[in-house]
Amino acid sequence: MKPLPQLRLMPRVPKDLRSCLGFIARYISGRPNDRQRDIFTGIGKVLLNPECNPVRSRRRKSGLEYRRQNAAQFVIVYVYIRPSALFPSGMVSLRAIRHGGVRNVFWGVRQRRLPYRVSSRTEARPLTQP
Repeated sequence: MKPLPQLRLMPRVPKDLRSCLGFIARYISGRPNDRQRDIFTGIGKVLLNPECNPVRSRRRKSGLEYRRQNAAQFVIVYVYIRPSALFPSGMVSLRAIRHGGVRNVFWGVRQRRLPYRVSSRTEARPLTQP
Protein backbone atom coordinates (compact mmCIF):
# COMPACT_ATOMS: atom_id res chain seq x y z
CA MET A 1 0.00 0.00 0.00
CA LYS A 2 1.41 3.35 -0.99
CA PRO A 3 1.78 6.02 1.71
CA LEU A 4 -0.93 8.64 2.10
CA PRO A 5 -0.13 12.17 1.01
CA GLN A 6 0.78 14.74 3.61
CA LEU A 7 -2.26 16.70 4.86
CA ARG A 8 -2.11 20.44 5.44
CA LEU A 9 -4.94 22.68 6.59
CA MET A 10 -5.16 26.31 5.64
CA PRO A 11 -5.89 28.59 8.62
CA ARG A 12 -9.51 29.10 7.58
CA VAL A 13 -10.47 25.39 7.57
CA PRO A 14 -11.12 24.96 11.34
CA LYS A 15 -13.21 28.15 11.28
CA ASP A 16 -15.14 26.92 8.24
CA LEU A 17 -15.81 23.60 9.97
CA ARG A 18 -17.14 25.34 13.10
CA SER A 19 -19.27 27.64 10.95
CA CYS A 20 -20.80 24.78 8.94
CA LEU A 21 -21.54 22.72 12.04
CA GLY A 22 -22.96 25.79 13.79
CA PHE A 23 -25.27 26.31 10.83
CA ILE A 24 -26.51 22.71 11.12
CA ALA A 25 -26.88 22.94 14.91
CA ARG A 26 -29.41 25.78 14.54
CA TYR A 27 -31.91 23.33 13.08
CA ILE A 28 -33.83 20.89 15.27
CA SER A 29 -33.10 17.92 13.01
CA GLY A 30 -29.62 19.09 12.00
CA ARG A 31 -27.48 16.42 13.73
CA PRO A 32 -24.11 18.22 13.65
CA ASN A 33 -22.22 15.11 14.88
CA ASP A 34 -23.40 13.19 11.82
CA ARG A 35 -22.42 16.04 9.50
CA GLN A 36 -18.99 16.26 11.14
CA ARG A 37 -18.54 12.54 10.50
CA ASP A 38 -19.58 13.10 6.86
CA ILE A 39 -16.97 15.85 6.46
CA PHE A 40 -14.20 13.74 8.02
CA THR A 41 -15.20 10.81 5.80
CA GLY A 42 -14.90 13.14 2.79
CA ILE A 43 -11.42 14.19 3.92
CA GLY A 44 -10.49 10.52 4.23
CA LYS A 45 -11.69 9.85 0.67
CA VAL A 46 -9.55 12.73 -0.58
CA LEU A 47 -6.48 11.34 1.17
CA LEU A 48 -7.02 7.84 -0.21
CA ASN A 49 -7.47 9.02 -3.80
CA PRO A 50 -6.74 12.74 -4.23
CA GLU A 51 -6.99 12.69 -8.02
CA CYS A 52 -10.45 11.09 -8.14
CA ASN A 53 -12.06 14.54 -8.42
CA PRO A 54 -11.42 16.62 -11.53
CA VAL A 55 -9.75 20.02 -11.41
CA ARG A 56 -12.51 22.63 -11.13
CA SER A 57 -10.52 25.85 -10.85
CA ARG A 58 -6.94 26.80 -11.70
CA ARG A 59 -5.06 29.82 -10.37
CA ARG A 60 -2.75 31.28 -12.99
CA LYS A 61 -0.38 33.04 -10.60
CA SER A 62 0.29 30.12 -8.28
CA GLY A 63 -0.39 27.25 -10.67
CA LEU A 64 -2.58 25.55 -8.07
CA GLU A 65 -5.41 23.33 -9.25
CA TYR A 66 -8.47 23.38 -6.99
CA ARG A 67 -10.68 20.32 -6.66
CA ARG A 68 -13.86 19.68 -4.70
CA GLN A 69 -15.12 16.69 -2.75
CA ASN A 70 -18.78 16.53 -1.78
CA ALA A 71 -19.49 15.55 1.82
CA ALA A 72 -23.23 15.40 2.52
CA GLN A 73 -24.43 18.98 1.96
CA PHE A 74 -20.92 20.43 2.20
CA VAL A 75 -18.02 20.81 -0.19
CA ILE A 76 -14.38 20.28 0.72
CA VAL A 77 -12.11 22.47 -1.44
CA TYR A 78 -8.58 21.14 -1.74
CA VAL A 79 -5.39 21.20 -3.79
CA TYR A 80 -3.38 18.08 -4.57
CA ILE A 81 0.33 18.36 -5.25
CA ARG A 82 1.82 15.28 -6.84
CA PRO A 83 4.81 13.51 -5.28
CA SER A 84 8.12 15.32 -5.74
CA ALA A 85 11.43 15.72 -3.92
CA LEU A 86 9.77 18.24 -1.59
CA PHE A 87 6.73 16.03 -0.88
CA PRO A 88 7.75 12.37 -1.47
CA SER A 89 4.22 11.03 -1.03
CA GLY A 90 2.45 14.14 -2.35
CA MET A 91 0.43 16.69 -0.42
CA VAL A 92 -3.25 17.47 0.02
CA SER A 93 -3.89 21.02 1.12
CA LEU A 94 -7.40 21.60 2.45
CA ARG A 95 -8.37 25.13 1.45
CA ALA A 96 -11.97 25.50 2.66
CA ILE A 97 -15.14 23.73 3.73
CA ARG A 98 -18.24 25.35 2.31
CA HIS A 99 -21.95 24.69 2.28
CA GLY A 100 -22.97 23.16 -1.03
CA GLY A 101 -25.61 25.85 -1.54
CA VAL A 102 -22.96 28.54 -2.04
CA ARG A 103 -23.03 29.73 -5.64
CA ASN A 104 -19.25 29.44 -6.20
CA VAL A 105 -17.44 27.45 -3.51
CA PHE A 106 -14.07 28.63 -4.85
CA TRP A 107 -14.87 32.33 -4.43
CA GLY A 108 -12.74 33.91 -1.71
CA VAL A 109 -10.47 30.89 -1.24
CA ARG A 110 -7.24 32.82 -1.00
CA GLN A 111 -3.69 31.77 -1.45
CA ARG A 112 -1.09 32.57 1.15
CA ARG A 113 2.54 32.67 0.05
CA LEU A 114 3.84 29.13 -0.25
CA PRO A 115 7.46 28.08 0.37
CA TYR A 116 7.37 26.26 -2.97
CA ARG A 117 6.47 26.92 -6.58
CA VAL A 118 4.02 24.74 -8.49
CA SER A 119 4.64 23.96 -12.13
CA SER A 120 1.93 23.50 -14.72
CA ARG A 121 1.95 19.77 -13.90
CA THR A 122 1.33 20.57 -10.21
CA GLU A 123 4.73 19.42 -8.99
CA ALA A 124 6.22 21.32 -6.09
CA ARG A 125 9.69 22.85 -6.25
CA PRO A 126 11.39 24.94 -3.54
CA LEU A 127 11.51 28.66 -4.30
CA THR A 128 15.30 28.61 -4.01
CA GLN A 129 15.56 26.73 -7.31
CA PRO A 130 15.38 28.77 -10.54
